Amino acid sequence: QKPFRPLQQVKIGEGKVAVHFAPTSKRLSWRNSVNASIDSALNKAQKTIDFALFVFSEQVLVDSLETRNEAGVKVRGLIDSNFAYRYYSGALDMMGIALANNCKYQAGNRIWKNPVFTVGVPALPPGDRLHHKFAVIDDKIAIAGSHNWSINANHNNDETLLIIENPTVAAHFKREFERLYKNAAFGVPQQVVKKAEEQEKTCVSIEQRPGIFRNSGEKVNLNLASKEELETLPGVGPKLAQRIIEAREEKPFTSLDDLDDVPGIGPKTLETLSDLVTW
Repeated sequence: QKPFRPLQQVKIGEGKVAVHFAPTSKRLSWRNSVNASIDSALNKAQKTIDFALFVFSEQVLVDSLETRNEAGVKVRGLIDSNFAYRYYSGALDMMGIALANNCKYQAGNRIWKNPVFTVGVPALPPGDRLHHKFAVIDDKIAIAGSHNWSINANHNNDETLLIIENPTVAAHFKREFERLYKNAAFGVPQQVVKKAEEQEKTCVSIEQRPGIFRNSGEKVNLNLASKEELETLPGVGPKLAQRIIEAREEKPFTSLDDLDDVPGIGPKTLETLSDLVTW
């Protein structure tokens, strides 16, 4: 078990540099994690967000980008071709399409209401991979390091995140982004569209958009319920609801045993909730 290492910030010249090391324990609040530091930086954007990533699967960050996009921020992104179109990729949400895995959508998956066509994959020489993990915010903040924007990196891997507030440094990253962006392929490939259409035809249980409750009763779906909906359950207050959300971000609930692993869920609470929840 590695010790918790919070975000540290120092002033260098006219700029600031913040460093944050992963992993962060799942038993700590997500807001203490490296992905939360990325989220905080993204939410500062007023004009532009440009990112180039190997993997992008952290749903909270996808949702934050949508919020900034709806606020008028121009969002552009590049993701490695090996990961851009997988069912868990944030790129699919941004482009307005969802893929199921074994006829089930990923827990918490949410496509954008207003899809963008400024996210794609770069044209690289055969064998090359886009192994970047950087973003540029408003041409003055650069996010960099070894940290993938994923749950696995957040909680399992030894990773480094740097947040550099310096227009000159940001300009160097922006130049690399523009180099890759100018020849990139954008939009949803036809084979991905076809796969989504085939899933809707062949998966008997697949839903067009997952809901909070199942049809077989008013049970709360632990993988889909909002914090407010979780708080309607007996014995579940704001703190415990947040822990449930953090647990499902790491691994979707599949049984009561998973719920029993959540800190704060005792035997009595588990027994009370057993007939009130589903997944």
